Amino acid sequence: MIKALLYLGTIIAALISIVWIRKRGNKSNTNSKWKVAVVIGPGGHAREMRDIMKSLPNRCSTLVYIVGNDKDVATERLIHQLSQSVETDVSINQQIYSLPVPKSHRESYTQAAIKGISSFIKSLNMLYTEQPDLIITNGPGIAVPICFAATVLNLIFRRNIKLIYIESMCRVEDLSFTGKLLYPVVHTLVVMWPHLSQKWPGVTYLGTIKTL
Repeated sequence: MIKALLYLGTIIAALISIVWIRKRGNKSNTNSKWKVAVVIGPGGHAREMRDIMKSLPNRCSTLVYIVGNDKDVATERLIHQLSQSVETDVSINQQIYSLPVPKSHRESYTQAAIKGISSFIKSLNMLYTEQPDLIITNGPGIAVPICFAATVLNLIFRRNIKLIYIESMCRVEDLSFTGKLLYPVVHTLVVMWPHLSQKWPGVTYLGTIKTL
């Protein structure tokens, strides 16, 4: 039943994405700085995001860090490092949001569904308030309700939130479950292995994180 609902959600997201892409326009001033929301997951997700974000601060007016309420030492360390790296630039604002993680290993599907709905609603409220230009994520489960919420806002309120999903380097043979759910929703899906761009039409291969 849960899997059927997830597949149904993916189909709905795909339909929403089609409408969104047709309505989506380009940002009028490509030289202007953006408000960027970064979804930071625990463990390896945090370490990979550290490399991804090296070139971001000088392109941002605001950085919004979104973490799950299961954040670990690696996540907290990354946020601290990022905060220190941009705090000398008074023109860059920083915000931190913590959202419920949809599913942990110790929870039942019922508990996961309740937390997923809660996370989706809080994501809607947070994104409606912050109005980011861009959301970047690299695979933590918290990315799913955030990206779905952004897609709903793009459709209903005609927002222009661009979504970039960067698949983990560990995903060699196939996309992760999160990647498969977000595949029809995100504007750009980046993979680290060239054959994945052949297996999944429309995804982008730009090399490894070190060359992005």
